[in-house]
Amino acid sequence: MVLPENITCGYWDGSEFGSLTESPKRTVTQFEIEYYLTDAFTTTVDERTYQIKADYIQIAKPGQVRHSKLPFTTLFLKFTAESTLHDELINAPEFFKAYHSHEIKALLREIILLQETISQDSLLFYSKLLVLLQMILEDSRISLVQNTRDYEIVLNAQLFMEQHFSENIRLSDIAASVNLSPIYFHNIFSTSCGQSPHEYLTDYRIKKAKEMLWHSENSISLIAEACGFGCQQYMNQVFKKYLNITPGQYRKQMKQNYVL
Repeated sequence: MVLPENITCGYWDGSEFGSLTESPKRTVTQFEIEYYLTDAFTTTVDERTYQIKADYIQIAKPGQVRHSKLPFTTLFLKFTAESTLHDELINAPEFFKAYHSHEIKALLREIILLQETISQDSLLFYSKLLVLLQMILEDSRISLVQNTRDYEIVLNAQLFMEQHFSENIRLSDIAASVNLSPIYFHNIFSTSCGQSPHEYLTDYRIKKAKEMLWHSENSISLIAEACGFGCQQYMNQVFKKYLNITPGQYRKQMKQNYVL
């Protein structure tokens, strides 16, 4: 695979533009990958309009005309591509759900930070970039092969988990919410998403716990209960497994990232 060139990436918050309610129409000159962080209004590409949703990816392609309603927040990546990578991106759907949302966001954030030191460690930068692009393309293929019924089952199950993540829900509860047997539902979900229902629910609980660790002074035991982990000990085990850090260490680390 030929490496991408002319790479720019970062975090963008449209609320900083005050009274501006829509971005001007423009013609895309590079591949542009947007990872939307929040639900928002709409984005339009060549007169096709999509509802912006958190954890959805947009791939805008050279020659397309795009504009969006403001505000929205996104992690973005822009680059030129050739050969196989160019062809795969051209043929990928232009708007789809990120099924590996936790991993993709983590990689994007790493790449944004690494861009500042690319001259010192280009090997690490490009290795993570290629893993990220491979994961995005894998998610795009999942969105192409799943049928409409399976897609609706997955979305409804994800919504159920997100609404009840603080509760002690089991596979049978999630399957019942979409009127399927646990085994059949597990197969559909895992095939469509590339992860099991348990993994999706755990990722979501970690996401909510991280937000509470950032934005509240609640004790870790209270956060563990509020996020469905049941107790602080189990939440510690999950954080160590997935993040290689305890919740307490994570909270301290995030506070230290801000320098006056």
